[in-house]
Amino acid sequence: MEPAAPPQQPGPAPATEGVAKNGWAARLRWFLFLLLLIFGLFFTYALSLGPVMLHYRNHSPPTKPGIVGISLGKHLSGSTPNGMILLPRWVAGVYYPILSVPNKRTPLGKIFHNYLVWWLDGSSRCEENRRRLDEAKRTWATETKKPNGATPFATHIVEYLPGHRMPVCPNGGTYQFNEVGTGSTCSVHTEP
Repeated sequence: MEPAAPPQQPGPAPATEGVAKNGWAARLRWFLFLLLLIFGLFFTYALSLGPVMLHYRNHSPPTKPGIVGISLGKHLSGSTPNGMILLPRWVAGVYYPILSVPNKRTPLGKIFHNYLVWWLDGSSRCEENRRRLDEAKRTWATETKKPNGATPFATHIVEYLPGHRMPVCPNGGTYQFNEVGTGSTCSVHTEP
């Protein structure tokens, strides 16, 4: 007689249950990863519009066939003709999904408009330039013992500026030094 086989211990759960649960979790992780990747790529694409618009505002291509004008208003377009930024047709085509947002009333339109204003409006840089001009004007007046009301010329002030160079308004404005004791003004960013 042979001894009876020992009772079998219950083994691990069948592998099919774990695979089904892990399969859905893996698919969900993969889906979220792809969703974040697509959002990240679109976000990077959208963020690249600001520097591109700034470049073409400052370095406008010659007007000829294949050039498209984008109107952003005179304040943002700087010294460009008719308040338009001229873009090559291929650039306008690449950014068509963003530039075709119809107006500032939609949430997406507000976001892109504010982003372009942030890139193209040079008022903070202009304000910094005027502050430097006023600082140079005060230093010139102190060193040459000029009273309030004396009017300096560019040749007087330029040697007191960083790099001995006259600053340039980012939106194409011209600076007026005014008298010692008053602030410098810009033809674009200073209210009359």
